[in-house]
Formats: sequence, C-alpha cells, structure tokens
Amino acid sequence: MPAVNKFTKTSIVRPIRMSRPINRRNASPAPPPHPTFLQHISQYVPFVLFGLTVLVVLLQITLAILTDSLDKEFVKTRALIEKAPFDKKALQELKGMINQLLHILRNP
Repeated sequence: MPAVNKFTKTSIVRPIRMSRPINRRNASPAPPPHPTFLQHISQYVPFVLFGLTVLVVLLQITLAILTDSLDKEFVKTRALIEKAPFDKKALQELKGMINQLLHILRNP
C-alpha cells in the first residue's frame, strides 16, 4: 500500500533517487594539512635572527660611543688632576666636576 498523506488523503510519491557513480577525478583536492606549531613558528626564525643581529650591532655601537666618551672624560679628568696643584683654573674646574658628581649622587 502506498504512503498516504493523512490530511489531504492523497498518496505521497517519493522521487526515485538517481544514483550515479562517484567520479574521483573531478573531486576537489583534499585541503592541505594544518601546520604544526613548530612549522608555524619556523617561518619567523629568519626575521627573529635578523632582528637580534640588528639589536646586537646597535648595542655594540652604543657601547663603543659611550666608552669612547668615557675615555675622553677620563683623559680630561686625569689632565685636570695633574694640572690642579699648579694651575688655579684647573683646580676650580676640578672642584666644579666634583660638585657636579656629588650633586648627582645626592639627587638621583
């Protein structure tokens, strides 16, 4: 007995499903596998290494400038110390340098 719709009392005709063979040649390719964490991070390794290299070079340049200026200050201070017993102007300049250092140490 065919299926009947109980509200309209008409028979329900179900369409025949047309099956066709699966053609895998026309199927879309599988998506690429999701990269692992290490594969994802390894993409950025060259950029990180370049950035670290730039930072190290800038640090070396900065230290070279600072040590050069410190060397100049040490030479200047040594010259003032050597001249101070014989030259009042050098003595006054040396006292001024000492007062500046004391002021910096008292008020950081």
